[in-house]
Amino acid sequence: MIDAPITAAASDTEPTASAGPAASTIVATRYEVARAAELCALLREWPPVFPAEIGAPIRPLALGIHDALQALTRPEIDDAQLKQAVRGYCLGLGYLLAQGRSGAWRYDLAGNPVEPVSEEHRRTAWTRFKTVRAHRERIRMTRRAAQAAQATLAVSPVDDARPETDVSRSLA
Repeated sequence: MIDAPITAAASDTEPTASAGPAASTIVATRYEVARAAELCALLREWPPVFPAEIGAPIRPLALGIHDALQALTRPEIDDAQLKQAVRGYCLGLGYLLAQGRSGAWRYDLAGNPVEPVSEEHRRTAWTRFKTVRAHRERIRMTRRAAQAAQATLAVSPVDDARPETDVSRSLA
């Protein structure tokens, strides 16, 4: 969903510093919950690290989490499906914002903090956040312009007020 809002204020300046795993919590919107549900549908159980409801915290995943997720994957799911679902979740604005915050921590599947997000990964996430947000804003503006054009066409139809002069049409 492209029009998904971010619940935390997001400006073009880098997030402020914070300390500890509980600091600078970003909460899930329906978009992040939907992406988490798509991912967890491929698994035998819903790991606590993923938001199950709107307002739940979004937690950056531990490095190497793919192996742990593979162990939970249902037998009929192939690795490509799992990778695509993880990518969809991790490219969400909320996830990128959570990972891009100074002082952000990575979490294991049980929801336990395991290590801080490296400065390199934090900067990359913040850059991706700004890029994805700008891309979505361009799409939103294009849609609005198209809707405005449609509304203009719908409001000003061309009316032919001339009386009907064709005898064959008036008899039918």
